[in-house]
Amino acid sequence: SFSFNNFRRPPPRYNLTLSLSDLYKGATKSVTIAVPTPRGSERQTMTVRIPRGVTEGSVMEVGGVEFVVKEGDDGGFKRSGNDLMITIRINLTECLTGVERTFTHLDGRSVRVRSNGPVRHGAVMVVRDEGMPVRGGGEGKFGRMFVKWHVEAPEVEKERREEVARFFGESVEELRGKGKAGVK
Repeated sequence: SFSFNNFRRPPPRYNLTLSLSDLYKGATKSVTIAVPTPRGSERQTMTVRIPRGVTEGSVMEVGGVEFVVKEGDDGGFKRSGNDLMITIRINLTECLTGVERTFTHLDGRSVRVRSNGPVRHGAVMVVRDEGMPVRGGGEGKFGRMFVKWHVEAPEVEKERREEVARFFGESVEELRGKGKAGVK
């Protein structure tokens, strides 16, 4: 026989915005929400445990309530699946002679990257096992870190502009449009 009692309401759903750092390390968050009751709603604090490497759109269920993970910004890192990208600004001397830099990773560790000689504006270095933790991949499985070099060009005299632009493989107009290139 048919009964409306067989239909269940979908669980209440809330967005939970987390930093990329929280998604990298995993986190436990206390969230206060308004939970529907037969007499309206009541405020309830719930503890949501976020495992390492969770992706945007993942759903965490706690006590009959669903939390949809939303990814917030975090210190210049961008995420694509299990991979991370960071842009590191360098000066022209570093571009021509090579560069070594240290940056703080999402878990607080210092990570050192180094070019083996000159680098071009926009060049990307791949560092294995420094990306996001791979969910279900076992302990120690990580994506890649892409380090993009952004060369901040100095002020250049008019007669030298085309020479500088040819070195970077771009027109002066393209260089001018990329951040604080300083080319006029």
